[in-house]
Amino acid sequence: MNNNIIKLPLWETISHSFLYIIKNIKTICQICSVFLILWLINIFSGHPLLCNASKESCMTQWLPLSFAIIQYLACAVITVETIRSIVFKQNHKWFHLYLGKHHIRYIAYNVAIALMVIIPSALILMIVKSTDARNLSDFTIALLGAAFISTLIGLSIFCCRLYLVYGGAALNDRNMTFAKSYMLTKGNMLKICIGQLILTLPTILMVYIASSIYFAFTPNAYTQSLYSLWIILCYFLEATIKGSYYCHLYQFFEYMSKK
Repeated sequence: MNNNIIKLPLWETISHSFLYIIKNIKTICQICSVFLILWLINIFSGHPLLCNASKESCMTQWLPLSFAIIQYLACAVITVETIRSIVFKQNHKWFHLYLGKHHIRYIAYNVAIALMVIIPSALILMIVKSTDARNLSDFTIALLGAAFISTLIGLSIFCCRLYLVYGGAALNDRNMTFAKSYMLTKGNMLKICIGQLILTLPTILMVYIASSIYFAFTPNAYTQSLYSLWIILCYFLEATIKGSYYCHLYQFFEYMSKK
């Protein structure tokens, strides 16, 4: 590879990421199908998914957290399987579940990147909360708050340069490390970040519209079940879109680096 910066064709990458989902909707449904059991778990456990929407939906304190963890793991598996389906063109069976080392490696990378953002931001937040506001000026308080927000956003954007490890993990490419991903994506940090934001807009709008309709009426068992199903499907859709995006990023930078 030469020392020139590889320029990511952002709109082409975004369109390819969307088009794969649209053109392979059956494969996507097969990948997600087994995880619809989460919907049944949600119904029979008192709708922990809707805990933030209605306190009456929460049966215990640990149940919503447990459900959130299971949902996160399910979305991680869906993302990995989406990446592998693009590259390997493998067939998927309905309601089939397989967990391998590549899933664990993806989750480990995902947690590591999340901690890179959370830990420094949390330290600043702890400093903000530990200060005595009575002895500080309004400007200082605002500055501390801005430092927290800036750190959170800045690190989130910076970590976009590490996203190639997701494709590497899903495809068992041990050569794709944080360092290599950071090197290959030089000059493309904002592009990668913008691409991810654009790709999440559909699910954000879908959740917003569904939430507006849901809260416009008095919740009952029927509407809770439908609303929770919609939310879960939106999570799954976002996971597949992310998988498609991560895969196309990985393929593009790997291909260009070898030219």
